[in-house]
Amino acid sequence: MRVAGNGVRTLGLLLLAAAAGIANNSAIAGPTAATKAPAFDSCQAATLPLGSPAPLWERALLETNRCQQDVPYLAAAAQWLNEQQQYEEGLLYAERALLLDPAHVPAWIEFALSQTALGAPEAGLNALLQAKDQATAQLAAAPDGRTEGPNHAVQIAHLTQWVAEIDHLLRSQSQPVLDEPTRALNAFVGYDSNFYGGPSSSQLELTLPTGPVLLAVPAGLEPQKGSFTGLQITQSGAIQGSPLWRYTLQAQAKAALNHLSERTVSFQGTVERFDSVARGQFASVGVAASYMGSKLVTSQVRGAVGRETAALWDCPLRLGAEAQLRHYPQSAGLDGNYLGLLQEGVCPNGWNWQARLGQDRPKTPAQRAGGIQYQFGLQLGKIFQLDNQKALQTQLNLWRQTDQMGYSALLSKNALRRINRGTLRLEYQWNLKKSSVRYVAFEKTSQRSNLALFKSENTVIEFGMRGLW
Repeated sequence: MRVAGNGVRTLGLLLLAAAAGIANNSAIAGPTAATKAPAFDSCQAATLPLGSPAPLWERALLETNRCQQDVPYLAAAAQWLNEQQQYEEGLLYAERALLLDPAHVPAWIEFALSQTALGAPEAGLNALLQAKDQATAQLAAAPDGRTEGPNHAVQIAHLTQWVAEIDHLLRSQSQPVLDEPTRALNAFVGYDSNFYGGPSSSQLELTLPTGPVLLAVPAGLEPQKGSFTGLQITQSGAIQGSPLWRYTLQAQAKAALNHLSERTVSFQGTVERFDSVARGQFASVGVAASYMGSKLVTSQVRGAVGRETAALWDCPLRLGAEAQLRHYPQSAGLDGNYLGLLQEGVCPNGWNWQARLGQDRPKTPAQRAGGIQYQFGLQLGKIFQLDNQKALQTQLNLWRQTDQMGYSALLSKNALRRINRGTLRLEYQWNLKKSSVRYVAFEKTSQRSNLALFKSENTVIEFGMRGLW
């Protein structure tokens, strides 16, 4: 479980600033002004400015023997140790603080973060629940700010915000990170009206110097329809039990039943690293390859960096930049690299989305028709839970590409190629409570372009089973 990071961390910092006045049901005190240097004459950790450099905190930790009874000090020390990813030491300080004051909210938050980082996600979740209960109780017992003065009103407002934020974290951001890998096997069969994505037009218009000429689409390029079958296996999990490292591996084979020798096989793998057990900065790197029969069609190396946060409708968001290097052994002129921005979101109500904006640059511009490709993609999805056993999953994919230069002097007088593609997929699932989920799916794709060569349509009907273990 990765307990929500930036929200929890910000929450812990805010709670710490007011901890002395909240703990032990004492009167709410006004904000404590940060000093320019830590005041070690007192154990009150609130006198140490938040974000102080490591040497100051290391000096502060030397005060432990004298400050074993000071709860705010112990909670602040736990917070700093967690920030340094010294989770075992942070847990000791948080436990000590809770033994002295079981109602101390910042200590519960640090306890939750330490437990989660050390591989005890259930204990971390329970600690976060305790933090919410304590903050709620302290809010109910707080004096009315309208009668006690403006500082009290501010503190009550903070308490209200903290309770809401903890509740938000519990509902939307806590995600399991399991030491044991998760595996999924998907076997499917279906029908595809255009298995290889051939153009929907039967004729192409060539613009020759002598005038336009109609040319029939060469045999083999027209849409190929028929039945297909396939198998996909996916495995994901934590690397060596660490919640900071995640990996995903996937392999898929798919073939038309009347052309089994022309099967397509693809492999991909991704490793992801987070800067803490909480949501925050991330970096990922991955590789992918696709084969047609025994021939390598394309290979790819990709990477991304960014940040995960939660600031919109209880939906964890991912913002970042990505880069890809693409190689086509059979068509070297298509080699290039992609650089762009990405934004992803997953909501607890079943909505999810993904947006990408970037450009694909050819390795050798003179060898790729159209030159640089400007690309935009948007994916929207929603899962409708029909009952405990059934669900309807919907997904809409939109994609647009515009070339930098004319595609060919023979097509529409060297016009810039523009492609717009939309795919709608509806998937009905049942047996959701069992180890193998069955589904039937309908998928419709329509690709439009100002060049007839790139217009295509296809319809897919698919039935399959997914097994999880």
